Amino acid sequence: MKVKVRTKLISNGRRSLYLEIYRGQSKRSKEYLELYIFDKPATASERTHNRTTMALAEKVRTKRQSEIDDGRFGFLSEKSELTVGEYLRELTDERTGTTAKQWTNMRHYADSCGITGDIMATLTADRCDRFRRYLIKQVKDTKLRPVSAQGYFACFRTALRQAYRHQVIREPLHDRIDSIQGSPRPREFLSLNEARSLMATEYREPHRSIILFALLTGLRTSDIKALEWSQVIEDADGHIYIQYRQPKVQRWSRKRIPAQAVALLGTRGTGRVFRWVPWCGGLNTSLQEYLVAAGVTRNVTMHCLRHSYAILQLAAGTPVEVVSKLLGHSDVRTTQIYARVLDSAVDDAADRIVL
Repeated sequence: MKVKVRTKLISNGRRSLYLEIYRGQSKRSKEYLELYIFDKPATASERTHNRTTMALAEKVRTKRQSEIDDGRFGFLSEKSELTVGEYLRELTDERTGTTAKQWTNMRHYADSCGITGDIMATLTADRCDRFRRYLIKQVKDTKLRPVSAQGYFACFRTALRQAYRHQVIREPLHDRIDSIQGSPRPREFLSLNEARSLMATEYREPHRSIILFALLTGLRTSDIKALEWSQVIEDADGHIYIQYRQPKVQRWSRKRIPAQAVALLGTRGTGRVFRWVPWCGGLNTSLQEYLVAAGVTRNVTMHCLRHSYAILQLAAGTPVEVVSKLLGHSDVRTTQIYARVLDSAVDDAADRIVL
């Protein structure tokens, strides 16, 4: 591969400098240096600026050429010659479900930012940070939700971490760029009395059973939908367990379910336990109707039932490490978020009794 310094005419009589990387078979990519020279220098200072800037661009070109040559002789993986877009596409193809969708969206924004044409071997921390700044600007322009920007850039940093581990890039760029920070999202949850009101209220089936099963087990809707009778196991003591695969963490989990949840399963059969589960939006709508019927005025979704399960377990005295295993979290720090929510709720309750 050959690297050359090129210029492109921009506004106010200036030329932007970039590196053109020729990869053979008519494949070329560009790496913009964020430097400029004057197209027709008219003063001594402008001519001096041009000489200094071109010398700097030549140093960068020499460094890039050296990095690429080193990679060719075995110091970097063959994938180092892929463009950022090609590498991200490979990693996206390894994902499934909602994770794959998030990575696909991340690639879309990376392409809009203009970094997907860069070669992996020549990728710099500044170019990565450009993507970060682009996502933040999309949030400021209300074109992207803060939580989406955080998630997309987290995926991008994961790609950089994998690239460094597999010697696709030379430097740990994931450690040299900051994540996109944001204020923690409030986690809505049902109190114990509200959960009991829900249990005591009649509602149409199978919506009621699915909603209560989620509340009593902390399972995600996708896990409930995929649950089959072959995964429901009874031990010698009559306790009921379920074995299920968590797509989010790519592993199987074994979990005992309480008697009230067992009663919601109905008669043992074959195939899916819940033969028909409404689509997520429809189930959330049903949940709101169910809450109103139970006299509960909270704007919660099906996923909030998972939050409720975690917080009610902690409030009942279950250690956070145990709750972490019940939820199938790979890191107990994720579960500790619920402990902080519970602490906040306790603090808020301190002033409720006024004599």
